[in-house]
Amino acid sequence: MKHKNTRMFLAALFLVGLSWACAKKPTAPEQIFESFPKPPVNLRAEVSDRKVTLYWVAQDSGNVQSFKVFRNTVDETTPVLVGTPDKMTFVDKGLTNGVEYVYRVSSVGQGQLESEQSEPIQAIPNIFSVLINNGGEFVNTSSVSLTLNAPTGTFVKLSNEPTFGDAQFEPVVATRDWLLSPGDGVKRVYAVFLDGVGNESSPVSDDIVLDTQAIIFSVSENTNGRLVVNGEVIHFTLNATEPDGNASVEIENGPTVPLFDNGTGGDRTAGDGLYERDYVVPFGVQTDRATVTGHFTDRAGNVAADLLAPGVVSIQTLPVAVTLLAPSSSDIGSSSVRLNWTLNSDGDFSEYRIYRATAAGVTLQSTLAGTVTDQLTTTFEDTGLESNREYFYRVYVFDGFGLSSG
Repeated sequence: MKHKNTRMFLAALFLVGLSWACAKKPTAPEQIFESFPKPPVNLRAEVSDRKVTLYWVAQDSGNVQSFKVFRNTVDETTPVLVGTPDKMTFVDKGLTNGVEYVYRVSSVGQGQLESEQSEPIQAIPNIFSVLINNGGEFVNTSSVSLTLNAPTGTFVKLSNEPTFGDAQFEPVVATRDWLLSPGDGVKRVYAVFLDGVGNESSPVSDDIVLDTQAIIFSVSENTNGRLVVNGEVIHFTLNATEPDGNASVEIENGPTVPLFDNGTGGDRTAGDGLYERDYVVPFGVQTDRATVTGHFTDRAGNVAADLLAPGVVSIQTLPVAVTLLAPSSSDIGSSSVRLNWTLNSDGDFSEYRIYRATAAGVTLQSTLAGTVTDQLTTTFEDTGLESNREYFYRVYVFDGFGLSSG
């Protein structure tokens, strides 16, 4: 009787357990599928040289750990996995320009559950570019020419600002006029292209320096009014504050002297906008209180207003020296000697001065034996000499500026 009751109790427990199990609600198939992430949407491509950049939006980003990017060409039927980014963008490099590629993206969630692939998008990488004045470095006017490079049938949006503002797409032409933003300085033109399958290019740009004026700030020379003769050096300086231009100084009634900003010819520092020159005065250049005028044209072609240097420059050529002829026996007396020399024909002749010494090396500090002011007189007799003593002579030619040669 005891065992019978025990069997009945166990049977009752079994029935209760069976009843509870039957009452438990089964997991619906819909709940299992909801754990799969949804495919990305709004897939778009940005094209450039041998490169495609993809962007998309995840529908349920909280349930997505990464993405898979698939690619094939229009001639290939099976997409190939080319990337597994963990962000909603992917850059595909090393592509062939002009080839149409097809991209799809899937989402990967918890447990590596993968969504269906997104809608496909086509992209054709290509070269897109804009050049200002054929790639010039400087320009002196805001009116420029743009050269556009893009496949046939492409549209372009242009702007002086990276945000493009109200710029609209227009058909691409090989060249077009463009107006840079006002004000001197570096100017940049931005372009975005829209290709035949509806993809925009990565923004491209080119820059140029707008320089609309040139100024000479100072001109100087280092003579300080001192008379300069041929063979001496005058240092000229012109300050324009900008390098790579063309500078010179013009000596009134004399030569025009090019200046340098390349560290040579007396220029101290290359590329500092100070144009300098150690000018060796050549034979034949003569000026009297001449002005010095600075000229400058900058790298963009702007011509600066001329500027005068303070002070004046006087340059004279030394007189042409004469040759003292050896005296003949008839020219030498017991206490005198007659000297003869060649004629000086300088237009600014002043006088001949005859100097004497009792040793070789006659200079302007030696004894002045006499002066001849007639240019055509080329003889002089020195008297009152000691008999049987050797004398040395030199004839100096003086001009109207006091310069001499002997």
